[in-house]
Amino acid sequence: MPAVSPQSFRFGQFELDPASGELRRGGRRRRLQAQPFKLLVLLIRRAGAIVTYDEIRGELWGEDTFVEFDQAVHYAVRQIREALGDSADQPVYVETLPRQGYRFIAPVDAFEGSFAGARRYVLEKAGRAGERVCREVACAAAGHPECRFELRCDAVA
Repeated sequence: MPAVSPQSFRFGQFELDPASGELRRGGRRRRLQAQPFKLLVLLIRRAGAIVTYDEIRGELWGEDTFVEFDQAVHYAVRQIREALGDSADQPVYVETLPRQGYRFIAPVDAFEGSFAGARRYVLEKAGRAGERVCREVACAAAGHPECRFELRCDAVA
């Protein structure tokens, strides 16, 4: 089966759709500027893993862009936390790892479309190093030949 990139994510009361550039809470759109939105997508796609400052710089700004990087990243994280109602002191979504980067720590549901047209979804709990992460893969198109149920568990590196 060919790999398919996620179309949207759910975490807590939020839904994030990278294709449309929308963040919603309870069906209502939340404002988030372009760079904070890109950073949130990056963190969610790597949920449970540390996203380093170098990775953030490469993904969001690239090698040819010159910005006051530290200030820009801190501003983007503040905007994300404000949109999510999160806190640096007691994080629910975005954890700061001093001198390393950031980690998305909330459980994330990633929704994908399969190549056969059946809707598939992956429920994945973000974990810390040494914890087991389980992925529940199921299909919403009951009776479709590509629909299966699997549970995969792996240790987080």
